[in-house]
Amino acid sequence: MRRCSVPLPHRPHSIHRPGSGLPLVAACVALLGTAPSWADTTWSTTATQAVINAPPTTHCGAKYELNFTYLRCFDPANVAALAANAPVHITLGLQLRNRTQLESYLHDVTQPGSPVYAQYLDRDTFMRDYAPTSEQVAAVVAYLSQHGFSGIEVASNHLTITADGTAGGVSSAFNLTMATLTDSDYYPPQFMVNVGPAQVPAALGGIVTGVLGLTDFLSAPSNHHADYQPPPDGPISSFGRNPLAYSTIYGADAVSTGHATSVGIIAAGDMTQTIADLNTFTDRESMPRVNTSVVKVGHGSLGAGGAQDESQVIAATAGQLEQMVFYAMAPTGTKPTQADVTATYNRAVADDAVKLIQTSWSLDEESSHLTGQQAIDDTIFLASRAQGQVVMATAGSAVFMDMQMFVPFAPPTAPSTSPNVVAVGGSQVTDDGASHWSSESPWYEVSYSADPGGRTYVNYWLDPTGTSTYAPIPFWQTSLGNPLPGSPQPPVTGRLVPDIAFDAYKNVPSNWDSTLMLPATSGARIIVNGAEQHLFNGSELASSIFTGLFARIESAHGNRLGLPTPQMYANFDTDVSPLHNLGGGTWNGAACANSGWTPCAGWGSLDMGKFDNYVTTHWGL
Repeated sequence: MRRCSVPLPHRPHSIHRPGSGLPLVAACVALLGTAPSWADTTWSTTATQAVINAPPTTHCGAKYELNFTYLRCFDPANVAALAANAPVHITLGLQLRNRTQLESYLHDVTQPGSPVYAQYLDRDTFMRDYAPTSEQVAAVVAYLSQHGFSGIEVASNHLTITADGTAGGVSSAFNLTMATLTDSDYYPPQFMVNVGPAQVPAALGGIVTGVLGLTDFLSAPSNHHADYQPPPDGPISSFGRNPLAYSTIYGADAVSTGHATSVGIIAAGDMTQTIADLNTFTDRESMPRVNTSVVKVGHGSLGAGGAQDESQVIAATAGQLEQMVFYAMAPTGTKPTQADVTATYNRAVADDAVKLIQTSWSLDEESSHLTGQQAIDDTIFLASRAQGQVVMATAGSAVFMDMQMFVPFAPPTAPSTSPNVVAVGGSQVTDDGASHWSSESPWYEVSYSADPGGRTYVNYWLDPTGTSTYAPIPFWQTSLGNPLPGSPQPPVTGRLVPDIAFDAYKNVPSNWDSTLMLPATSGARIIVNGAEQHLFNGSELASSIFTGLFARIESAHGNRLGLPTPQMYANFDTDVSPLHNLGGGTWNGAACANSGWTPCAGWGSLDMGKFDNYVTTHWGL
């Protein structure tokens, strides 16, 4: 039955291989022949679920129902068919072959004594044994072409395909209805949504993981750049820290620089000013200039953008890098979408030109899971692990604002919930005045304000941490049992976040004017447009700090470490010598333990000088 025949009112959003499109289309037409008709097609459902369900629905009856944890019902008058010629840009995720075999290898590659220990896959081996085949890719490309998609580009590792189509083409290709949803609770109030899950013909069901780009209603991927806080009053030199201080605070001055390690940053927009400001920073600090390059991902305009924060902190904490590559999104719309972010992740993995990949982008896990992004991204990050790349993901700085007091809690964000990344949370570090570590505690800030009407606003600044709702617990975390305060047994079964934590403190006022943005007075001082005028904080700062610090460790050990979490958990259980004690804290209203892994801050932070020796002792590398 044709799923898109829902009762909508009749009223009228990778690596390019030159010349690859037409041969793939021709090959697939030979394989599949004429596109199957709706009536004789058996459909296979992908990981991309419906945003809203058409009536009759379980809870909303004759109204449309939001396919989300919290219930929302929408009148039929608020849902209209999207104009058939409306442009839609999509990213398809393709499935790995022999995934069970790959996961077995990824277990063994982290085990000292294994025949494959620390021996990561080269490109040819990955493509031969695990990537989708050329024939599978050709079948998907031909199917998209048959439904009017153009600009089809296949990533060189075959894990993503990007394409431009129309709402009509999307609806017919994926057996759903593209619609507009009007929701007056938001501004602007109109959104694009998919009614029904994304489906593909059964012949493609074992190939296509999901389809991104079908909605802009759920939370959009974001990073700190969308939430800049105003600078503090007075000279900025009186606040925060020079980014170089973090190398001393975390004991990295005793370790050689990251001179042999390349870092990629997932960014958006034009990087010209970012690189100019990075050069200004390194020149000012008498550091070697960073060898930089920019890889544009997408066909839109680069437009305004920047990654001054991440680039300057990573360069400072690494001391020196072999190269820094900015994977810069050029979205088709005004801001990056899930389709853009995922395609950019895969470009950094498919290129396999950098050892470390830092991302400050995050999205609430339920939205990521519902759209299929979580499943697609996890496949990409599996490939990065197989190649020995390490993805550093922020745990996601959460800001809650409400009219009344409530307990601040949210599940961890994607992609930090992927078992195939390092999830970096936030802490609050203090030093002795000479940039030597003095103490550290979990990061948790709260601010209050009353508006003229007497309502109380509350802002919470913390990491959404704890247990993933959807990602399974990896083998290296199972020994933790159930470390969540106040939680009943049996042991948790979801991925636990974060893994580690570094400074994220903002130092926002405890009382503030609700009509004004909150100024932060702590963080890393960053050069923007040639002058030091911005404070970088939150767990985005934390992930940048650790990326630069870990580049030193990789360089010192021949870039052989790969994803460090399996070894970290195995050894921190019995030897905590390189860890800083963060001294407990509170999570979801309950007290965390004073040592070991906790949802307040994971394992805490590291003394990198001690950790360098620890890697030699325990990892044998």
